[in-house]
Amino acid sequence: MNCMKLKQLPGCVDQARTWQRYLKSRGIYSGSIDGKLEGATAAATQNYQKKTGKRDDDLFCLSFERPDKDHFHPKDSTVNLNGLAAVLRPLGYGYYLLTGKDLVVTSGLRKPETQARLMYDKAKRSFNAFSIYNPTLSDPIKDAYDEKTKAGAGEQATIDAMTAVIQAQVNGHAYISRHLKGRAFDVRNGTMSGCEKEAFEKVLAVVLPSGKLIKHEPGGESHFHIQF
Repeated sequence: MNCMKLKQLPGCVDQARTWQRYLKSRGIYSGSIDGKLEGATAAATQNYQKKTGKRDDDLFCLSFERPDKDHFHPKDSTVNLNGLAAVLRPLGYGYYLLTGKDLVVTSGLRKPETQARLMYDKAKRSFNAFSIYNPTLSDPIKDAYDEKTKAGAGEQATIDAMTAVIQAQVNGHAYISRHLKGRAFDVRNGTMSGCEKEAFEKVLAVVLPSGKLIKHEPGGESHFHIQF
């Protein structure tokens, strides 16, 4: 079960407000998120204890399995989140509990053309843009980029050539990025404070312990890349 005890929260996170958000999301507390544990919050906590039978540290353990609503959303209509809800729901919920904010997902499942365009844009910004990828797969894509660029083929023709290579790889069940098979997503972190970034990483470790987090900041929009 995805569960984090209050005492395990990062030191910068307000435990009282987190607990109030937790009780409120479960319909047990209806007051304001003011960080006060006495009064209505104490009564709600007692009610929660009676319902669950939990005590001590087990009582103050945040389960991420029952979000009251989705606490994540795509940055725009171009982001495809198909197949990712099972991970994003508890992750977004946990992040909301600790911060009071929702996650903004900047990339999810990608088509080969989308991947090609992103790689093209990276290549235009940096001469070593392909170095982060598996060279066995990236070299043929780079060759397509170099060939079309040297021939002055133009942006769309270059992207089309790169797309053709990526599509052929996908057809052979080889993936230059896990985004192509719905096993990766990106979360905007440029608007997160240091505490919020720490909270995100803490929740991710509970929700997706086998996941790998990579921080991307150069060039495009700053984000966390998570793959699993």
